Amino acid sequence: MAEQYYRQSIVMFKRLNARQENYAIHIAAAYNYIGDLRRGDCNLSEALDYYERAIQLYGKQTIGEGLSTVYINAGYAAFQLGNYAKACEYLASAINNGEQLGDQRGYWRLRSYCTLHCIQALIAVREKRLQDGRRYLEKADGFFVKYNDLYEKGIVLRTKTEISVAMHKDDKVQAVFADYLLLSVQDYYRQAKEIFKKLGNRYEMDVLDAIVK
Repeated sequence: MAEQYYRQSIVMFKRLNARQENYAIHIAAAYNYIGDLRRGDCNLSEALDYYERAIQLYGKQTIGEGLSTVYINAGYAAFQLGNYAKACEYLASAINNGEQLGDQRGYWRLRSYCTLHCIQALIAVREKRLQDGRRYLEKADGFFVKYNDLYEKGIVLRTKTEISVAMHKDDKVQAVFADYLLLSVQDYYRQAKEIFKKLGNRYEMDVLDAIVK
């Protein structure tokens, strides 16, 4: 039902856009929301496709409030698909876009930096850049403490769950994170699962279950 609404919006804005170039950002926002729906259905390839459509449309406009968020969404989808190079490219674009806005960066962009730094942390740990991974995780915690968003808290806990699992498998990971991640894998997992269950986010619950298998 939600996707039908967004698709109808896209058709309407495209018709209006035929007469005046003012609606590209609205169409981009609808593509981003459809991408979110696809990700929620665990269809990451299609989600990334919609995020990339949104980025192409935003790219034709002055840098705006929503672009960094779409870059982060695309980066997260690419990360989950295992394309770390593309994920890092999109995350770097999100940071660059935010820096150009300076003090005009809004709440939704800044709170999504929590997800951005979590992805960076996980990529760094998987690539054995452990000090970078810790630094990114500390940044993610900093953004969560400042903006206190429930979904972002879940993402931080999901990240801590995965790194805690890695600590049990790799002494080097253990050495870097032992004084920072003080809870057990099951504690981080349980807290994250409760949050995503409360939010009704089936996709993130499935990701969590896969981490601790």
